[in-house]
Amino acid sequence: KVISDNFYWRSLEEGNFQALKSLPVTEVNNKTRVEHIGENWTVTTGLRNDSEVPALMIRLKVVGGESGERILPVFYSDNYFSLMPGEEKVIVMNLKDSDTRGENPDVKIMGFNLFSAENSK
Repeated sequence: KVISDNFYWRSLEEGNFQALKSLPVTEVNNKTRVEHIGENWTVTTGLRNDSEVPALMIRLKVVGGESGERILPVFYSDNYFSLMPGEEKVIVMNLKDSDTRGENPDVKIMGFNLFSAENSK
C-alpha cells in the first residue's frame, strides 16, 4: 500500500525552473462518477495521461453542476499532483449534501500545462 507519493523537479542550474515554461500543452483523459448516498456525495475521477508530455500540477475542484461555483468543504484523496506519460490516478472526493446548495456536484480539472482549465467529466 502506498503511504506517501512525492514528485520533485530538478534543474541543471540551482533554482532555475524556466524550462518548465517550454513544456507543450497536453490533455489528460478523465472520467467522473458521481454517487449520492444518503447525506453524502462521493465523486470519483479517474485520470490518465496518454500523451508523451508530463502533465504538471493537476488540481481538481468540485463545483455545482449548474452554477459552476466551488463547493466547500470537500475531502480529496489527493490533489495537486503530476502525471507522467502513461500514468493514471484515481481521485476520490467526499462531501456532504448540505454543502451542495441543492446542486449536483461536478469536477473541474486544471493544471500547469493542461489544454483546458475547465475540463468536466
